[in-house]
Amino acid sequence: MKPKAIITAALLLFVGISLAAIVVKEMRSEPAPIESTATVQTKTEAQSTNEPIKALEETHFVVYYFHGNVRCTTCNAIEKQSRDAISTMFADQLDAGDMEWRLVNYDEPENTHFRDDFELAFQSVILTEERGDTILRWKNLPDIWTKIHETPQEFEEYVVENTVDFMAGDES
Repeated sequence: MKPKAIITAALLLFVGISLAAIVVKEMRSEPAPIESTATVQTKTEAQSTNEPIKALEETHFVVYYFHGNVRCTTCNAIEKQSRDAISTMFADQLDAGDMEWRLVNYDEPENTHFRDDFELAFQSVILTEERGDTILRWKNLPDIWTKIHETPQEFEEYVVENTVDFMAGDES
């Protein structure tokens, strides 16, 4: 082999090993827990405090972030930026009970049904319109995986615009 071919092969091998090491490190890292900013109130809790249970009796919207047991930096960033966009731009709806933010680990045995319910293959943001325990319609936001690598403003715009459109009944 020529020296140039040997050096090229060695550099490609080095890059491949480096990328593999980064992926392994990402997968092994223990992410800091992210606290949800919205409180999910059950019907029983509302009845015991004599608070209105509007969100459970009438149509309301739920923004889900579904994740698994293994969470990388990108997954945590998607969760944080989605939650921040929703809690900032829809604070009034969250406070009024017209919208909820729910963080769900679909690897937990009681949550595995969500994989089939929403056709989940990986971490996702799902918008739903619900009445009580019934999901009337839903929408996946698949471009979160590309938008997270753009500016935070572009990511927020994507989440907010899709949420506004969904709430207005736009199915696209």
